[in-house]
Amino acid sequence: MCTAGQTCTAGTCTGAVCGNHIREAGEQCDDGNLVDLDGCDSTCHFEQETRSTQVVLQWAHDTFCTHDVLLEAVLNAGFANVHSTIQGDLNTYVTNGTTGVLLKYFAITDLTGQSGTTTVGSYNGVPVTYTGAFNGNTDLDWWYTLDTTTAGGAPLYTPTSVESAGTFTAGVLNAAGGHVLLSAFGTSLLDMASIKLQLPIASPATAPGMSAGTPPGHLATENLDPTLTSFAKGGGTNAAPTGLLCGNVTAASLALTPVPAQLQSNCNQGYGATNNMLDVFVGGCTAAIVGTIITAVQPDQINPDAPAAGGGGLYKFQESATHHVDGCTDKNGAVVTPYTACLAPAAYSMYVKIAVDRVILKHP
Repeated sequence: MCTAGQTCTAGTCTGAVCGNHIREAGEQCDDGNLVDLDGCDSTCHFEQETRSTQVVLQWAHDTFCTHDVLLEAVLNAGFANVHSTIQGDLNTYVTNGTTGVLLKYFAITDLTGQSGTTTVGSYNGVPVTYTGAFNGNTDLDWWYTLDTTTAGGAPLYTPTSVESAGTFTAGVLNAAGGHVLLSAFGTSLLDMASIKLQLPIASPATAPGMSAGTPPGHLATENLDPTLTSFAKGGGTNAAPTGLLCGNVTAASLALTPVPAQLQSNCNQGYGATNNMLDVFVGGCTAAIVGTIITAVQPDQINPDAPAAGGGGLYKFQESATHHVDGCTDKNGAVVTPYTACLAPAAYSMYVKIAVDRVILKHP
């Protein structure tokens, strides 16, 4: 069988051979292998990836994201200004690289991001130790090591989450339908389903940085086309992000998110180390003197990529006396057994804004 870029004539393969470490016609790079997530993919095309340099939580919906039940439940009252406290913690994690929205643009037809199509996949990764002026707010062409729990195995390392179809038009990416991994309460990953992403792309495109063996930049062994350029930034600036990301956070991912220390010490409900953020949103959080900090809310959306539980959603959770979710009913009010079957299909709407830099995601 001939490889991509070759022509078969009378049983003989001719033309470019991807993976021979020689950049030939139709190849943007050739690093001598057929592996993804190493700067040059298994089809000898440049791997365009970005990471959020800023994630700003939106505490209200608008015309782009018409539902934002999860964050609207968090009231701006109580200890040290709740919104500022949660956003401040998130800023710290983005800056030190602990968390961030990390996207790969598969089969992108225009690396400059001005027109064409792509499929957007979401991963998690951690930075190779920042040095010099680099940090998570300014990390152009920095290296990030793949979190293997968010990908399939070698050699393709396909995202475990559903990808989104995207189109670039007049320098703006619009993508929808898949999942994105992000954090909001601590560093645990939230699984946002049925996403809608709008990302203005910065222009002009730039040549990827080159490395002498350490980050930032691409390695000489990747044999990148020296004329290649790709978009380096998107979503405006860190001070004023213009990338819009809207979707539905699954109850299952909230159930894996620990309760931050501030809520454990301030909520009258007595949340502790055995509780999670699903418990908090279902049970609410009230505090002495200031009153309600988080309004008790139920899932307002459905994750279409998970099997329905019972008669289907919307779902409603119940809690025990110790404020642990321990029950669920379906749209008909029928009890779902076990209640954990509701966790994957039940979801809460959520809205954030992002700015991004081009980065290099590497498999371990």
